[in-house]
Formats: sequence, C-alpha cells, structure tokens
Amino acid sequence: MRGLSRTRSAIAAIFAAVVFTLVGASAASAVVPGGLEAKGCLAWPAVSGCTTLNASFGTPSDVAVSPDGAHVYVTTSANSIVIFARNPSTGLLAYQGCVRNAAGCTPIPVLTAPALNNPQAIAITPDGGSVYVASADSNVIHEFTRNGDGSLSLKPGTPCVANLGGPPPALCIDARAMASPRDLAIEGNSLYVASAGTPGGVSAFVIGPGGALGQSNSGAECIQQSNGDNCLDTAGLASTTSLAAHGGRVYAGTAGGRVVTIKRDPASGLLQRAAGPNACVGAALAFCTSAGYAELAVGVSDITLGAEGQVYAAMPNITDGQSGRVLTLDPVGEGLGRRAGAAGCVSNAAHAGVCTTGRGLGSATPHLIASPDGQDVYAAGSALVELNRAGGALTPRNDLRGCVNVAAVAGLCSPYLPLGTPTAVAVAPDGRHVYAVSSSGRIITTRRDSSGPVCGSTAVTVQHAFQGPIAIPCSDPDGDPLTFTTITPPTLGTLGAFDHGAASVIYAAPQGQNGSSTIAFRATYTSFGTFIGDGSVQVNVVGAPAVLPGGIDADRDGFTAGQDCRDDNPSIRPGATEIKGNRIDENCDGVAEPFPTLTSGVAHDWSWKKRSTIFTLRALRVTQQFPKGWKVQIKCSGKKCPFKSKTLKAAKVKKQASSVIGSLSKKQRRFRAGQTIEVWVSAPNFNTKVARIALKKGKQPAIVPYCVLPGSSKVQKACS
Repeated sequence: MRGLSRTRSAIAAIFAAVVFTLVGASAASAVVPGGLEAKGCLAWPAVSGCTTLNASFGTPSDVAVSPDGAHVYVTTSANSIVIFARNPSTGLLAYQGCVRNAAGCTPIPVLTAPALNNPQAIAITPDGGSVYVASADSNVIHEFTRNGDGSLSLKPGTPCVANLGGPPPALCIDARAMASPRDLAIEGNSLYVASAGTPGGVSAFVIGPGGALGQSNSGAECIQQSNGDNCLDTAGLASTTSLAAHGGRVYAGTAGGRVVTIKRDPASGLLQRAAGPNACVGAALAFCTSAGYAELAVGVSDITLGAEGQVYAAMPNITDGQSGRVLTLDPVGEGLGRRAGAAGCVSNAAHAGVCTTGRGLGSATPHLIASPDGQDVYAAGSALVELNRAGGALTPRNDLRGCVNVAAVAGLCSPYLPLGTPTAVAVAPDGRHVYAVSSSGRIITTRRDSSGPVCGSTAVTVQHAFQGPIAIPCSDPDGDPLTFTTITPPTLGTLGAFDHGAASVIYAAPQGQNGSSTIAFRATYTSFGTFIGDGSVQVNVVGAPAVLPGGIDADRDGFTAGQDCRDDNPSIRPGATEIKGNRIDENCDGVAEPFPTLTSGVAHDWSWKKRSTIFTLRALRVTQQFPKGWKVQIKCSGKKCPFKSKTLKAAKVKKQASSVIGSLSKKQRRFRAGQTIEVWVSAPNFNTKVARIALKKGKQPAIVPYCVLPGSSKVQKACS
C-alpha cells in the first residue's frame, strides 16, 4: 500500500488543505515550511548510527502511521508486521511488538487464518480500529483489530479474504479476482486491492461493522484487463501494483506502464468502467492513449493524489536514457492527461524542455506520498526527497532540506549515513514527521516543519496601576521555541521583560489613568530555518477614579483648565476618543496617536538555484488583515527590472489569504540578483505596510518589513 492510498482521512485532509503559512499569521515566514531533517533510526541487523532491534525482520515492504499518530506499522519480507510506538512530540519510534509465526511475536493460529506470506501492503481505517495486510504470495488479505495499545489481533469469525478462499486448507472468505495483491486503498466504506497477478486488476470489498470485509456477487466488485472471474473488464490493468482512491474515482498504476481511471459509486463502492480516450494512458495498448506517454512505458512504480485532483505517477530509473521521474497527470474528462512541458515532470537527470531537473529519484521503484496539508509530495527513491506543490505542479525543494541522502551532495542533499536506499515512505497525520523504510532493514525518522509561528490579534483588560504578565497571541504548531520582540510599543503604560517560553511580557499600566493601547509583537524561531509571525494585543486600562471638576471649565466639558489640556474645545479632554493620525491629542494623555500600520502579512515563494542569478516568483499572497479599500502595489528597482511599478489585482479572500500574483505575466515574475522588490499594502487611515525583498545570488529571498506614512512616499523603519 503506497502513496495516499493509506486511509480516507489522509486523502480528505489533502483535499481540504490550506496553505498553513497563511493561517492565523499576520506576517509570512521567510522560508517555505517543509523540508526534512533526519532525527533517528531503528535497524535490524545492527547499523552504525541506529538503535538495533534484537530480532531480524527481513526487508521492509510498506509503512503506515495510525490516524491518531500513536503507532507506526511496517510489513517485512520475514512475513512480519513490526509495531512501533511513536512519540507525538519528537516523532521518534520505540519497538513495541510484532505479528508473525515466530518466537517473541504474536502468532497467527494455523487453524484460524493462513500465515502471512510476503506481505506487501498495509492499510488502516480512518477510525484507526482496523488494519488490513495484503500477502502477495498467498493471495490473502488479513483483517486485524487495532487495540488501544496499538497491538494487533485477528478479527473474530473469519479474519481474512483470499482468492479461492486461500491456500489449503481454505480458511478465508472467497475473494474474486485477487491474484498477488500488491497495494491497498481505503475510501468511504470500501477497501480496494490492486492485483499484479494474471490477469491483473482491482477488487472492491465492503468494510462492514467491526471492520470485517465482504464482497458482493454483482460483477461490479472487481475489474480486470480481461474477464477472468465474472468481473468487469477494461484496458490496461495487467500487473496492477499501485492504487489511489478519492470520491468517485479509483486510479491504478501498473508495472506495464499505464495509469487507468476507474469510476466508483461513492454509496456502494462498486466499480464502473471510465469512458473516453484518457481513461487509460501510457504504454501502447488497444483502447489506451499512448501518444505523448512514452516515458510511462518503463512502468509505474507508485501513484499518489494532489489536493486539486492531480495524480502523480512515479517511474523507475532505468539505463536506456530515461531516468527516475514523477509525472503530473491532471483530470481530463473521465480520465487523466499529462501536464504539458517541464511543469508536468520532475526527473532524476536533466531533460531540457521535458522535465524539471530533480535529484534522489534514481531508484528501481520510487514510491510517493503527499503530506496531509497538501503542500508537498515525498518520494522514496535513491534518497528521501521533497517535491513542493504549487498550482498542482511539482518542483524539487531547492535547498539542503529538500533531500536526505546517505552521503552529502554539495548544495543539494544533507547527509544521513543510516538512510540506505529508501523503499517506502509515510507521513504522520500532523505533518510533522516523515518516515522512510530501507531495503537493508531499517526505519528512519525525519522531522518536517509543518508551519511557521502562528500569531493573531487579541485584547486584554487590566486595572490601572496593574503590573504583571500579559499573553502574546503567538504559538508554533511544531513546538519550536519562539523568541519575541516588540514592533510597536504601547502608547499607554510600559513594557518589561519577555518570558519567551511562556509567550508573555510584563506590562505596567499607568496609575490613575484609563485608556487603550495596541502593542505589536514579532515571534521568530531559527531552529529549522528562519520563520517569523506578527501579532498584536490591545490593552484596555480601566478602573481609574473619576476626577471631580472644579475651578474654570471654559468649554464646559466637565474638566477644569488644570485638568483639561485644551479648555477651549470640549472634544479634547481626558478620556476622549483618540482619533489616530490627525496629530491631535484628544484624550490628553500626552500622545497624539499615529495611524496604525497595516498588520497584513505578505507571503512569498520563489524558485531559484544556488549558482543562478535568476529568481522566479511562484506565489505572492496578502494575509490576515483586509480593511475596506485595501490595495497592493509591487515595485522593482535595479538593473533590468521587468517593470518599475504595478498595481496588483487581488483575488477573493479565502482562508485568510488573497493571491495577488495573477496580475503578473510569466515574464514579469522573473527577477535578477541585485534587484530589490517591494510589496506595498495600503488602506485608508492606515500607514502603508512595505515588504522589501533584496535578491542576492545564492540566498533565500527574505522579507524586511518597512512602512510609509499616509501622503508620503518615504519608506521608514517605523511609523510612530
């Protein structure tokens, strides 16, 4: 079981994904979240740098993380399921137990079900209560109950389904058209099985009460290349080895080099033929579209799904001039079509105009999985590789965190000797850790940064003369330690020391004075890249006793000349509402409050290479604050700018973000080292927010915040 065929909940998370750098943060991170950092290894037999397990479990074949994130399960060639407990904070694993007919493991009773026999795939239901394992050499799907402690036990009754009831003695429910099962996919209340044996195909099973599997006898519960067991037939399904399912579609990848689309009834889970020339794409075969798909002919080793319905297909590295590749296939009619040009392909070696050049895909059987937030696809090839998703297309992450390899690759991959050659990959449900199993008998834990600091805006009410901590509305979903600084200090009261661990700061309110003040903060961490987030707290000071007026009160506002800072204007008096930006001190606190600076964030994403001077802007969004009448302008200074200044049209605000890149043509998104880009976000009655990005050769583009006063064109560090 590969890719996103693991559970329905994993796929649902992909299709509901949001760009997590934009949620709740008023300033975008200077580094794109994601990336990999090796953190630990368990191995059998002993490997330098790994914790060694006492038992030998053979070669791992598949890996899955439970939906609650508490356990990781690995199937192996030693006819085993190895169970690991997962630390949800660090992601590190500890051996917990195993299932196999050998000493020290939970056995499968010989009179209850056949023994595991070359298990190739594992799938877990979205509720985490049932686990299914496919044994390729005995044509059996074992059904396990996942207990509260993560251990597995065979389901009561008949705990398996098998072709012809299984090997003698037949102990399982008969499963039609299931020869050499290689992959599993769960969608709705259905389990789908990919069969690589002759004639190849896909079988559908109903997941009944308690997780027990059943199969109808309608003929629509299986589909094959040729009808060998009273099934539907459709072209291209010989040697089906990988599956992905979502909604009304099941996608099958084959060792024969095809990707086949099959329709499914979401209510019953039963299968239907898809119509049209794109229902089968790949290697030449009657009723399959082969023109433009020659590269698929080397075989499809795995498929996974993208958030907008794309299918990503991995192909092996071979020696006839091709190389390991991942293709992007978009929905077309009832089938799929290859995205044109280099945007539709990432290859292990350079193929000018055909594919984007990547690395780490040089494997005989690369495998794929998409992250739950929909941002990335991870490939287990000759290395463990991150492919970033933008508009559905894949591009290799272009820094060291985009690749983990057994040895360092200068400017491309970070080294981790225990990695070996990864053969399967899984992502934790929270997106914070990626797990790879290696052909040499080990499981690697890598850390993935799923978000930058998330900040918001809050309000707090304190009594006059209060002195104590107030909470800063910033946190990091990954648990990274944050450091806080002040962007805009209070105009009423003073700040003391920060408690960075508690996300708080000491605030001292004035004695005998009421009023409000907004304090802007910045949260930063640098433990895994440099990420920032901006937030604010409005402090309302109350409880100061009213001063009875006495003496002269010329403007009759209730305050005498000694109390009133302007006794000739009743709208200017202690406690009056301060009008920001007009340079008048209405509330007599000694400060004429300025216009507030927009706290809108600017999120940016660039494509660039270490040795190139060209930077391509891939995404530009405004986040968090969208006051009435807000506008965006982009400016470029320096030699050979594609433009000097452009007003950008904003897309509809969705999930607290608005894309503004649509106004720029492809040519206008290409910039050079030495140029400076500024994004101006303005609105009436606000200081303009300016995000300045100086492009430097070989450096990750980063934002430095500035501001501009209303009516001015001068960019300043602060607009107080």
